[in-house]
Amino acid sequence: MKKLLLDEIAYVITAMETEENDEKKLYYFSGIHAVVNRIFNIEYDEDLIYLHHVLKSCHEAISGRLQAMKQGQDSVILLLKDQFKMLIEIAKELSENIKKNEPFDAALKRLSVLAYSTSGNGFYLFAKGLIKF
Repeated sequence: MKKLLLDEIAYVITAMETEENDEKKLYYFSGIHAVVNRIFNIEYDEDLIYLHHVLKSCHEAISGRLQAMKQGQDSVILLLKDQFKMLIEIAKELSENIKKNEPFDAALKRLSVLAYSTSGNGFYLFAKGLIKF
């Protein structure tokens, strides 16, 4: 199961790095929480539930912001290329943590902050320089 997860994350990272379209990058990113879901249905682990929840929540936050931008809503709150770069960096960090059997709490915290940066207040905190990418 670990190899399956690591292989999927590697594929996602490669796909995100080569894709220019932000919606497609996010689409590929969803592959991580999807494979985690499949794995914990076979090999249950609370850490996988935690990982899945944060990954899925981040995906939903970014997806919501993309849709709002697409529909012309909240045009002040933007998604920046740096946020997608951070998404890739965090995926790489998660992969390394999993390979080394290390805790991934720090990566999930960064992912939560990234997700929050897509909200009105999160973008405000980014504009103030409190959230950095």
